[in-house]
Amino acid sequence: MKYFTILFFIFTYLASGYSQTEIKPPTVDDSTSVEDAPSPVPIKKTETPISAFDEEEGMIVKRLTAPFEYDRQAKRDPFRLPEVSGVEIALGAFFGPFLELQEVRLEDVKIKALLLDPLRPKAVISFSQDNNTKQVTRKIFVGDYLGENFGIVQAIREGQIVVVQTFVEGDKKFTTTKTLSIRK
Repeated sequence: MKYFTILFFIFTYLASGYSQTEIKPPTVDDSTSVEDAPSPVPIKKTETPISAFDEEEGMIVKRLTAPFEYDRQAKRDPFRLPEVSGVEIALGAFFGPFLELQEVRLEDVKIKALLLDPLRPKAVISFSQDNNTKQVTRKIFVGDYLGENFGIVQAIREGQIVVVQTFVEGDKKFTTTKTLSIRK
């Protein structure tokens, strides 16, 4: 109730002639036009007109408002679908391997080191590439693809790397778990 009385007194004070001048709407008989009427806000006249294309700002404005030209030479139209070859891919079919480590057979992998960090364990592995002529070393983490059949590293623990592979035969899926151990 106290707030309402305060608001009532403030409202009555403001409504009771608080304004110093009274603005009358123009009548039909007045001979003044809108152009001749004084501005409600004082306007400061400048000697030189302000241009939107000043030295510094003009270059930016010109660059932003200039029409964009698309060079079609050797570029695909971004609003058209890319052309597709005539080979049809069966639904659910996988093609690969996509990554270098998916080409490696799990029997060829040798564990060089295990770094058992509690937050992100790592393993250093080596395998032969290009028909046993070149030995390659890579660092892998949990969740990386390793081996054929989309094998995924599920765990790196003391002395072992656990890889889960998925086999698809017809309509059925099979998963196998393989454990790679440190060879001495």
